[in-house]
Amino acid sequence: MRVYWELLMLLNFAVDLLLLMGSCRLSGSVPRVGFCCLGAALGAVYSRVCLLPGFSFLGGWVWRIVSLAVVSVVSFGLRRSTVRKCCLFVFLSLAMCGLVGDERKGFLTVLLCGLAVYLLCRIGLPGSVARIVPVELTMQGRKHHLQALVDTGNMLTDPLTGTQVLVLGAQLGKTLLGLEQPQLEDPVGAMERNPVKGMRLLPYSSVGNHRGLMLALAMDQVRINGKNAGRIVAFSPQFIGKGEDYQALTGGIV
Repeated sequence: MRVYWELLMLLNFAVDLLLLMGSCRLSGSVPRVGFCCLGAALGAVYSRVCLLPGFSFLGGWVWRIVSLAVVSVVSFGLRRSTVRKCCLFVFLSLAMCGLVGDERKGFLTVLLCGLAVYLLCRIGLPGSVARIVPVELTMQGRKHHLQALVDTGNMLTDPLTGTQVLVLGAQLGKTLLGLEQPQLEDPVGAMERNPVKGMRLLPYSSVGNHRGLMLALAMDQVRINGKNAGRIVAFSPQFIGKGEDYQALTGGIV
């Protein structure tokens, strides 16, 4: 039987890419398409190498687990949530095997089953997980990329312009302004001791804090999920997401 290796690798790449992005969607995060493509490519190369003479040992369980770990870290990043996404990737792979049934099914059948699994995660289960969207901040000409959790209860707006305000976690205070969490907890003192051009105080209210103040700053540009979303960001005195899948909270334009 003649095997078309290029076609086999292309099929592995396409299916792995769909399942990797589906795992991200199912976990509530936005897929990093470029990294998922790289992870899928590594998976496709691994599947090809396993079939080469003298390399059949790579098909053993130990090397399969090693390959899964490498593909997961490349696709999802080196973070705690990677373990969860890796488990989802395995689950979706098994689910797809159930859809395909007979391993002798054709190229198109396998590809369509992979697409069906991805669409189920992307469209069919939108309310099962939290929604996380990409954010791009431009500050003094430099772009900063992060992710924000869509919080429907976040109604914070700028009282001067009425536009929405993106709330950044305390972990970003040091990255963007050089301010530690204790300084963000005392916004008035922070403005007096560490003045930053354009910084001001923004009033807010929340459960347990009806009259609070946060430091706010106008960025050159704020884009949330690819859309312009005003310019004002506020710095929460609390860590948001603990640096895991998201570092900010947004509402309004997503």
